[in-house]
Amino acid sequence: MSFLLFLAVLWIPQWIHNHRLDGLADRFLNYPPPPQTDIHTGEVDGSVGVEGQNKDLCRYRLRFTVQTKLSEDEVRDYYKKAKIAPIEGDGHGILEVSVWTSLDQSPSLDTFGRQPMIIELQDGGHGQGWDIRCG
Repeated sequence: MSFLLFLAVLWIPQWIHNHRLDGLADRFLNYPPPPQTDIHTGEVDGSVGVEGQNKDLCRYRLRFTVQTKLSEDEVRDYYKKAKIAPIEGDGHGILEVSVWTSLDQSPSLDTFGRQPMIIELQDGGHGQGWDIRCG
C-alpha cells in the first residue's frame, strides 16, 4: 500500500502538468493557422522541464512543424499577436514564440511552394508542484 501511495505522490504532479501542457497544445491547434500555412498535427513535441536558477520552477514547451509560404518573421508575428491563452496558474502569463527552419531538412519547397518551419511555444514561471521534472 505504501508503494502505491509513493507512486501516486510521484505521478499525480506529472499528470497535472501534462494535462496543462495538453490544454495549451489544444488551444494552439484550434487557433486558425496563418494564411498559406498548414500545421502537421501528428508532429507535436511537448515537454515539461526545470526553469530558474534555483531549479524550483517549471517551463512548458511545445514544438510544431508547419508548411508555409510565409517568412519566419511573418509566422512569428502572427503567433505573437494571436490570442492563445497561456497555461493558467502561477506562471507569468506570456507565451514565448520562436520560429525557425530546421537545419536537418533541405530548404527546398514542397509542390505547393511551401517550406517547412518549426514553431516553438514556451510558457514558464510555474511552480513545480512536486513534479520531479522541475526540480
